Amino acid sequence: MKNVDDDMTQRECALGEDNTERYMYAHSGGSGHSEALPQSIDSQLRGSLKKAFSTVFEEATSKEELDSEARVVERMLALLSQIDAIHDGRADIVSIKQPYKSVTQTRPHISPLQRMQPTIQFPGSAGTVEDLTTGPLSIRVETQLMEMIQVIKGLYDGPGNSHVLRSFEHACHVTEQMDKILKTLPVTSLLRHPMVHLATLFAALIRDINHPGVSNDVYGQKNHTVAFMYQNQSLAEQAAIDMGRHVFYESSFADLREFLFGSSNEEELFEQVILHAVLATDLGNKGLDDARKSAVRKWKQLNKSEQATLQLEYLMQAGDLSYVLMEDLLKGRRQSDVIPDGFNNGLEFFQACVLPLAKQVDLWLPTMHVLNVAERNFSMWKKTCPNSLKPLHESAET
Repeated sequence: MKNVDDDMTQRECALGEDNTERYMYAHSGGSGHSEALPQSIDSQLRGSLKKAFSTVFEEATSKEELDSEARVVERMLALLSQIDAIHDGRADIVSIKQPYKSVTQTRPHISPLQRMQPTIQFPGSAGTVEDLTTGPLSIRVETQLMEMIQVIKGLYDGPGNSHVLRSFEHACHVTEQMDKILKTLPVTSLLRHPMVHLATLFAALIRDINHPGVSNDVYGQKNHTVAFMYQNQSLAEQAAIDMGRHVFYESSFADLREFLFGSSNEEELFEQVILHAVLATDLGNKGLDDARKSAVRKWKQLNKSEQATLQLEYLMQAGDLSYVLMEDLLKGRRQSDVIPDGFNNGLEFFQACVLPLAKQVDLWLPTMHVLNVAERNFSMWKKTCPNSLKPLHESAET
């Protein structure tokens, strides 16, 4: 049976000869010595540690990005505390004090699209998570989470990551928006479970790792190995999942994984949420899109897990497009900074994607008024951007 690191080494080579160097360079910033840290630490030192990790690469990072990154770290730490509280109250899980044995890590590696199950098997509602009694986390767990986020940040250096919508700053923004979306759902929602919530935020953070800078169609034409490896479907998304997975299973983060998973079922849940969430952001995958539309038409016939799986995918799309669904679109952005790959112009983007998505999400999140925001943005954009309805190559915008 292959080890996941061996498979990922082959995948990194296929994705580009410099990927391994980028990964090792990014990872060199991690201390890798969490075992030497004491089990307990006073609050002042703990705060200093958080500040240190939040300000890595400060010279190359905007204040807005630093603030967003720090908020993402704090939110993930809070969710880890909730997961710990759930573990403490359950007798049916494997004790985290026992040796951690990963089922997902050691099985033969296949592509993300092949690993994705039709329906996520959710564990049920965690009740009112805000009422959970949480305590301080181990400093090892905190440190490894912050190190992991820094490694992920370092991998946002692909050819396409200079684009405003594929940068690490935008990834943090989308992660925050997904947190807001999930917290807006009823407390009884299956998506409010802390494990599901954390996996969704992780998916939002990794979804554009090492983006190639071109559409999936062009990417496949330029790199036949990648096209073959991922069945010529959702190439950038599957590659991002694989690289994010490789980071997650680094030996340096063993304490974090042991703390997070109380059973193999929880590990499988975590992965399935990431697979469904990231792959849903490929708006050009017709097969997946048709399956979602078919499921919506049969909504009342779906069981709770099927409904929650569908909700997750649509809500992840909403988080990815939050710049047109939940906030003011017009911030001096050019048309090319707004329209994702696969759409020829603003009219097609809004009418074929944004407005239908907003109508669907509005049914689940009426208090966020996403449809009103989307319609207002479309109306304003048509008035202020006269070239927005022209094909991109004909647009005179600069």
